[in-house]
Amino acid sequence: MSGGVEQTTALLNERFDYIFYTGSTRVGRIVYEAAAKNLTPVTLELGGKSPVYLDDSVSDLEVAVKRILWGKCMNSGQTCVAPDYILCEPSLQDKIVKLSKKLLKGFYGNDAIKSSDFARIINDGNFNRLDELLNATKGDIAVGGRRDAGERSIEPTVVTNVKGDDSLMKDEVSTVYLWWLTLFPILSGVNVIFLTSYNLFAVVDVILVVVFIVTNTSSCTTHPT
Repeated sequence: MSGGVEQTTALLNERFDYIFYTGSTRVGRIVYEAAAKNLTPVTLELGGKSPVYLDDSVSDLEVAVKRILWGKCMNSGQTCVAPDYILCEPSLQDKIVKLSKKLLKGFYGNDAIKSSDFARIINDGNFNRLDELLNATKGDIAVGGRRDAGERSIEPTVVTNVKGDDSLMKDEVSTVYLWWLTLFPILSGVNVIFLTSYNLFAVVDVILVVVFIVTNTSSCTTHPT
């Protein structure tokens, strides 16, 4: 059946043999609580933060950034495995920002917010939520940032100098905001990944870093660039 909150709430009052839910952590808690009343087994596939770790070991930075942006911009970032934020060394940040400007222009031309190749946000509620997140960030908007409420369109946006307690770090964002937390040692990166619960994946290029991240974080899958 098709429906929203009202229909889902009614369904949760029924008895099921098994419930499989894909969605936000907030709604996941509601589903889990309702299932517990009937001792119904549950599988929850919940959204989370999808960090990308980049350092100077990456052999082709432009290819890596292009792949990250492609994954981020697909369906305007509204996919559960879209890259969420980048952990990188300070020396790489300016290079990545410069490459992002070049590559996004190649993707969507000079005005991505009006591009027919660029998806819109699914509804007004989510657009307003994302608008508030970007307004609240204490980071610096380095690329994009324009929004059109009438079109529910958000320009691909790169935010730099974001801290771990920023508004953008609190929940799964699910849009085309991509931001940087600059750091020096890999240990600092793992600490950030560990503190943002329900991580989905990290993109890295060195086998020792892969092993270190997998060993020291929860719910983390790694992919080479």
